[in-house]
Amino acid sequence: MKVRILSLTILSILLFSLFGGFIGYTAGNVNSYIKSVEDFINYYLNLADENGIEIPQDLREKVNKSFEYLELARNESNRYKAYQYILEAMLEFSPVYFYIQSELNMEYTIDKSLYLETIAKKRDILIQMNRTLRNFEDTVVICLDINVEINKSDRIQNYLYRDICLELDREALRKGINEALNKLKYLEENLGRMSPEEIEEVLSEINSIIANVTIQINTAVGRNWRSVGMVQGVSIAFRKILVSIVNSINSSIRHIEAGNTEGALEMLRGLENRLEVYLNLLNKSIRYGERFNISTSILDNVREMVRILTDVRELIASAISALEAGDEASALTYLEQALSILLGYISNYSSQLPIPRRYISIIINASVELRNRIKMSMRRFMQMDTKNVERMLNNLESQINRLVRQYESGMLPKQVFINMLNNIREVLINLKDELSSMEGVNQELIDRVDQLIRYIDSLLAKYS
Repeated sequence: MKVRILSLTILSILLFSLFGGFIGYTAGNVNSYIKSVEDFINYYLNLADENGIEIPQDLREKVNKSFEYLELARNESNRYKAYQYILEAMLEFSPVYFYIQSELNMEYTIDKSLYLETIAKKRDILIQMNRTLRNFEDTVVICLDINVEINKSDRIQNYLYRDICLELDREALRKGINEALNKLKYLEENLGRMSPEEIEEVLSEINSIIANVTIQINTAVGRNWRSVGMVQGVSIAFRKILVSIVNSINSSIRHIEAGNTEGALEMLRGLENRLEVYLNLLNKSIRYGERFNISTSILDNVREMVRILTDVRELIASAISALEAGDEASALTYLEQALSILLGYISNYSSQLPIPRRYISIIINASVELRNRIKMSMRRFMQMDTKNVERMLNNLESQINRLVRQYESGMLPKQVFINMLNNIREVLINLKDELSSMEGVNQELIDRVDQLIRYIDSLLAKYS
């Protein structure tokens, strides 16, 4: 009958909403799910009244228990627990629902379009479940085999096994999900030849699998839902940051090589603004973690991200200043240094970063290629005219003096100041290597580089 099939569709939509928001950090509007379940229950209670169906006392108690769970969910500030209460309300009401259905004296009316909609909804749920498991694996949220991972480093052990990882039987969950997907495929292919009872029996089996997987994941997440949610949020943000940095630097280099300074400036200013936004998001994540006492190792990992990205942002700002002054060679060295810092960070923390390994490989390969292109372009600018090198050295000296003024006036944190001095020092060392490998370069330029390196060394000794 249409009533029963429609109820299955509602149940599918509800389960999809619950599963899609089981991580409290990114959960949706709990009240809307409470209302969906409440409406669902009231609809069937009204249907029983209209058809004169007397609900036995034991089932009446289950109805009352369902409303009690909904009230608990409505008053619960912990979103994860609220979702658990909503699910409990549905489970309590399930036998009441089936009793009312069994007592309805109505003929079945098969509406194929409604069944197809139900099948599509359930397939969406199962695909989302598979995607969630894969995402958890990619972002080291699921505990890996400790015998394999233990030898990597103590930090890995702390990060994976003591703080946030989830104990989930991935193979069993995937087996169940695939079984449900196969049942849906069978149902879809044989819908016209099956009776309503047969169809609903298969749908009931699929519902059981969905409920089992949902409960297992929710139970695992429930122990550390704030930590897991935070790691997921940081994972998404940091992945976007890496892609944004590499793509923007790549585009700006192309503009510089083509002599389009304005185009390069537009790309770099946009990147600088995005980095500011990303840094604000990461800092908010840190404050969130501190508020809810999320483990120190997770927060330290995010703080290290902030430190590295702050350095990258400063180098992007320096590249913008150099381009505005007409110094393409200096701009290229700053961009190369930004990529170098990023690569160093990824190399040191790649096994701990909460982002998919395939993204790390892409970023590393793209960054290496970009650095090689930058060095080739930088050499071309230097060979065109020694004045380019002189302008670059003047720009670097101005940058050093500006950093000193900012630090002494309290505008720049000490660690950022020290990091930036070291960054410029590495730029100068790389520049010296380039100049030394070129024929016919004035020794005075190399001496000037050495002078600036000694100047930085004296500042580091003074302020470290």
